[in-house]
This record gives sequence, C-alpha cells and structure tokens, in this order.
Amino acid sequence: MIPIVLKTAFLLQDIFVLPYALQAIRKLRATDDVTAQLIADSIRDAFGGSPSEQEAIFITQIEERRALMNSSNEVLEITDFGAGAQSPNGSIAQRTLGEVSLSSSKPKRWCLLLFYLIERLMPQRCLEFGTCVGISTLYQSAALTLNGQGTIITMEGSQTLAAIAQQNFQKMHCSNIISVVGPFQKVLPSVVEQYQPFDLVFIDGHHEGTATLNYFEYLLPSLSRNAIVVFDDIHWSASMKNAWKSIVHHTRVKHAVDLYQLGIVIVS
Repeated sequence: MIPIVLKTAFLLQDIFVLPYALQAIRKLRATDDVTAQLIADSIRDAFGGSPSEQEAIFITQIEERRALMNSSNEVLEITDFGAGAQSPNGSIAQRTLGEVSLSSSKPKRWCLLLFYLIERLMPQRCLEFGTCVGISTLYQSAALTLNGQGTIITMEGSQTLAAIAQQNFQKMHCSNIISVVGPFQKVLPSVVEQYQPFDLVFIDGHHEGTATLNYFEYLLPSLSRNAIVVFDDIHWSASMKNAWKSIVHHTRVKHAVDLYQLGIVIVS
C-alpha cells in the first residue's frame, strides 16, 4: 500500500503539472501537424480521459504488479550507473524493492501518457533508456499489444533490476519486449545497429544533462521521420534544464512541449 504522504505528493504533482499539460495541448492544437495533434490527444487522455474496457484490463493488471512491488521488503543490491554514480563502474547500494519501485518507477500519470502516445502513433520500434523494475515498459508493451504490432527494446544498467523486470514481463506474458542489460554508453551502439530505425524513444535513467544531450544527438541518424523522443526529468537539475533548452532549439526538432516532468519533441 502506498503511504498517505506519497499519495498526497503524487496528487500535488498532478495539480502542479496540469497547467503545463493544458498549455502543451493548446500549443500542439495550434499546428496543422498530424503527429502534434495525436500527442495533444494523448496528453488530454493521460490527464482526464477514461480508458476503454480493453485498456482498463491492461492498466489494472500493471498497477496490481506495481502495488505488489511497492509493498515488498526484499533487499536488493543495485548498481547505479546514473547521475548519482560515483565512478564509471557504477555505485552499489542496498535498497528494498519497495523503495526502488516507489521512488524510481514512473508514476501512473506518466505511464499513461506513454501508453496513449504509443496507441495513437502506432510505432513499430520503441526504445527505452532505464527499465528499472519494468512498470513503464509494461505500459508501452500493453499499448503495442493493443495495436497488434511493434516491439520495445528496453535498456537497464543494473542486472538486479533487469532480472526483476524480466520476471514482471514473464508474469504479464509479454512477447514484444527485448531487454538489454548494461550501461547505456556500452550497449547503445549495438542496440542502434541491430534495431534501428526507432519511431519512439523514452530517455530515462541517467538524469545528467550532457549525457542526455549526447544520447539524443547519437540517436538522431537512427530515428524515423516524425519520430517522437520523450525526455524524463527535464527540470531535475541545472544541467538537465540546459540540455532541454539545447534540444528544443535543435534544427531537427519540429515541435517541443514542456510538461515539466517530461519533455516531448517531434523530430524531422
């Protein structure tokens, strides 16, 4: 069960970002770009839509898995290669599965946004940086399943977390997920070579501005026309804010929306 204080925090976050969502919808609606219109629809439904009966089945199953992990006291030894890592080989820490799931899994609101983006845009190849325990991956996988097409390749630096995510994928009978384990900078070249082009990319898991900008620029040649790139925690630090500013003004970016927690760009 999620503690009351965290439930309150999630609710306050929703209230805080709602003006960003409304502004993004207005901005996207003002264009004649079909992809932008579909993103606007996805944001609208993530913040105020009602899932269909078929969608609700997947959402309920995934949230049940999240609840199980949130309440787990299993102690994990985790290698972190992200912004908090103290060396190139990562930092090792012990945390419970519940702590990881509560603090590092994307909240339902943002998972729903990824879900609706994939349902509407119907990508063939999705790429995710940062599997964690697999909640956001499951939402993307569910949308691909409902579409009847597409694959998601998800990368995770921690073998411990990747193994837990794999268990979740198996229990949810997912057949459209390819899991890759290792630091992003080491595994990304082979992933790009093997699976490009990508239609939708979710960059999460590193949270450092220079790295985020480098990943974006590295991926540009392997993105399909009108590809969507979603960036997590764009206001998390000064370096992330600077990276987001650079990305927004990149010559390949057609449209960009700031949802405070996430940033979304359409790439030409």
